[in-house]
Formats: sequence, structure tokens, C-alpha cells
Amino acid sequence: MGPPAFLFRLKGFTSVNKRSINSFGLLILSILVCSGCGGGSDGRLSASGTVTLDGSPLESGSVVFSDESGSSAGVGIIKGGSFTIQEAANSSGIQPGTYNVAVNSWEKEPGSTDDQGNIIDEGVSRIPEKYNDPKTSGLTATVSSESQSFTFDLKSK
Repeated sequence: MGPPAFLFRLKGFTSVNKRSINSFGLLILSILVCSGCGGGSDGRLSASGTVTLDGSPLESGSVVFSDESGSSAGVGIIKGGSFTIQEAANSSGIQPGTYNVAVNSWEKEPGSTDDQGNIIDEGVSRIPEKYNDPKTSGLTATVSSESQSFTFDLKSK
């Protein structure tokens, strides 16, 4: 795609100028496209792992890494027992640090409806409820350049 056709009608416009404008346009386009490139320069590290319940992979759920203030610092979706932590949908990895960890896995999520259309206020958890809260789970993770893979073995009793 080149410059608009009306530019070629200008006096003194030559084929060399056409190529220069095309090259300049490609340069600008490259700069605009690459301005969002280079993720990870802010120090985020990859963090992933597995979650088991009594030794068997937890099929679905989520893992939440919370900072010391209790705010969520990263979330990973559990699929077939495995997860990868992300700070946000468009940014992979997490900042290095020590986190309290919560795991959620629901048979019926709070606020969902049952077969009769009744709203389930409490929900039905697949795992002991202590794991749903980073303050009571007893799970922690320290993310560093040496430690980026985690195994959380939950116990049903």
C-alpha cells in the first residue's frame, strides 16, 4: 500500500520520491508496531506449576498469588493440574517476591444456579475451603530467578 494517489500528481514528483515515501511509510509502520514489543523488561518472571488433591491432578480451578497486603498479584488457571501465573490478561509472568497462595476449584461456583434455577449463594468447593483464602491456605511461593516452578499438594483431610 503506497501513498495516496493525489500525491503523485504534484509537480516534480518522481519515482525516486515514490520509493522514498513508501520506505518512510514502512519505517513509521514498523516503529508503531514495535512500540509495544519487548515485554518482560519490567522484571516479571515466568511462574508455573502443578496442583494436586491427595496426589491426583486438580482438573480445573485457579491459583491466586497475593502480596502481603492481600491484593492479587497474579492468577493462573488450572487445566489438568497445571497452571501458569499472569499479572493480567495481556502480561505474562509475575514480579519476583514472596506470595501467599490461594487455590479455588468449584463443583458449583458461588452465585451460579442449580438445575431448578435457584441461585447458589455459598457454592460447592471441590477442595477444603481453607485453600480458598491466601490467609488460611498455608501455601506460599517465592518467585525468583532460581525458583519459578511450584507444586501445591492439597489434602482433602
